Amino acid sequence: MHIGAAIRHTRETLRLKLEMVALDAGFDPGNLSRIETGRQNPSIPRLEAIAKAMDVTVADLYALVEPPRTLVSAPGGSPLNARGRTLDNSEWVQLRCAFEGLDARRRHLTLEFMQMLNRLQGEERDAAAGAEAAFTQAPARRAAAKTVAPLAAANDAATSAS
Repeated sequence: MHIGAAIRHTRETLRLKLEMVALDAGFDPGNLSRIETGRQNPSIPRLEAIAKAMDVTVADLYALVEPPRTLVSAPGGSPLNARGRTLDNSEWVQLRCAFEGLDARRRHLTLEFMQMLNRLQGEERDAAAGAEAAFTQAPARRAAAKTVAPLAAANDAATSAS
């Protein structure tokens, strides 16, 4: 992916019109179209203006262009970058743009909500692990119960006879 494709991908993901981004960046839509299709390379100031018009950073755009430094793979097989984030689609750009549009109170609520989701996910994971452990231990419990039941019945019979 080249920088123009990253610009187009981000613009379309954010549902922004080419004309509006170009005008907000201070140039005509034809130039932005040529940049997005790779027929023209943007200068650094122009790239900064485009990013600003879409309310993202130049780094956000380059994160889509440059392959992440793969350290490990996520459970789904997606490569993780040095920060442990996947960059398969523009979820991070979307999250950042949405978060930056919130006032301080709603940002705080968003962080609390995400912490709650992480806690719930951990509890679900622990419950699933517990259920798996119980399932694998069930045959041993049944075998032990079969051994203990006759002994308990014999003990009850001996107690009632005396």
